[in-house]
Amino acid sequence: MLRMSPIQMEAFAQMVKVSFAERMVRELLRDFPRELRSHGIVDAEAVRQLVQRGIEEAAQNAVLLERDAYLYLQCMALFGAQFPHAEASAWAAEILSRSDISGTAKMDLIHDHLVFGSTPGLPGEQP
Repeated sequence: MLRMSPIQMEAFAQMVKVSFAERMVRELLRDFPRELRSHGIVDAEAVRQLVQRGIEEAAQNAVLLERDAYLYLQCMALFGAQFPHAEASAWAAEILSRSDISGTAKMDLIHDHLVFGSTPGLPGEQP
């Protein structure tokens, strides 16, 4: 059986984080160039900073899985670096502040709001 020391585990975890972040930079630049430019994010280094900040913020909101973090980062590309703190995305801040649901459930609600225009489960929204 393979055994890894705590130092090796930490190095491996760091490598995975860096790999994910770099993949997200490439994907955001490929999929959202116009949106990023509209928010003044014009080069790979600026996107890299956005991604690092977004990953940290997502984790603070219990958004931990890669697919969920990617949706969080896509929202940042669409709404700007102030997502979810800006007035236009206050609905998302309300979802992300919930402690009664998982990070995946939070991002599912955000996805539903973006796609369908409503978020059942939010005060004032109909199921």
